[in-house]
Amino acid sequence: MKTSAGHWYLATLVVEFNYGGDTSPLHLNTYLIRATSAEEALDKAQRLEQPDYEYTNLLGGKVKSVFRGVNQLLCLPDELEDGCEMFWKEVPEATEEEIRRLIRRPSEMAAFSKPPRHEKEFPFSPIEDEDES
Repeated sequence: MKTSAGHWYLATLVVEFNYGGDTSPLHLNTYLIRATSAEEALDKAQRLEQPDYEYTNLLGGKVKSVFRGVNQLLCLPDELEDGCEMFWKEVPEATEEEIRRLIRRPSEMAAFSKPPRHEKEFPFSPIEDEDES
C-alpha cells in the first residue's frame, strides 16, 4: 500500500527462547512497518528486536532470548482501515478435512485465550522486566 511516506509492510521475526532443553520455544512476532522500499522495510525489521539477552525465569532458571532472523516480509495491498486484508496464506489443494481443521472455535483463538498462570505454562517468563529494575 503506497502512502506519502511509502508502503506499509508486515514483518514476521523469529525469536528463540533457549532455557537449557533439547528444544526451544519460538515466538513469531509480527510488526507493522512503513518504508519506501522492501529493502528499507527489511532493514527496519532487523533492527526491531532486542539484541540477544539472558535473564532468570520464575523458577530461577536461565533463559537466553535470541533474535534468529526475519521469517516473512509482506507489502500490504490495501489502505489501513477497518476490514482491510492484512495478510494471507494459500493452501493449494486442501481436502475437506484440512479445511475443517483450519476453522476454530472462539475458545481456540488467541484473542480469547487467557494468559498463562504459572511458570509451567510459560517457562521463559522473566521474574520481572529487567529493563525496569
